Amino acid sequence: MTILKQALGALGGSALGGLTIFAVKWNTAVSNPPPAPPIPDGVTRICVAGYSFSPPTGHAHELAARLADAHPDKFETWYYFSMFEYWPFAMERFAEVEFPPELKGHSTSPMVWFEKGENFDVTPIGGDKEFTTWVARQEEMMLNNDISWCATTRPSIWTHGYHTGATAPDSTCYGPMSQTFGRY
Repeated sequence: MTILKQALGALGGSALGGLTIFAVKWNTAVSNPPPAPPIPDGVTRICVAGYSFSPPTGHAHELAARLADAHPDKFETWYYFSMFEYWPFAMERFAEVEFPPELKGHSTSPMVWFEKGENFDVTPIGGDKEFTTWVARQEEMMLNNDISWCATTRPSIWTHGYHTGATAPDSTCYGPMSQTFGRY
């Protein structure tokens, strides 16, 4: 019985310590996004930011990658994923952005937006649901089986939960030299 009490005490102490570290990181995180290179003329940059472990964020990540792969002349991607830095980043990035009424108060992960032009003009899209709805309305894109399949499936913890591992799609805005930022 003594061994059981010691084991439970150690587990409880470890859990409390882990929660304390998590709470401190959550409340002291500072945004550190990757640099954003200039956007080529005629190209829309699909930006996805959110938690590094989140099925909806992983789904939006995959759908953005499929769009950029299928239409490299129209789209490129930029990603920022972090469990702790997402909210500080979102507050900084969107402080001056005018949101449409249906997106005011958006408080979920991910946030998807489009950027265009030399001034990185922002068009907020919303979360994964709004992004997949937008894609589903693009008839040309829905002719591509990879895109239509992804746009019509729901996020799954098994396929989209942890979406920032070694096999995850990298941002395409850096060109052939792939860079990985903000992965935890």
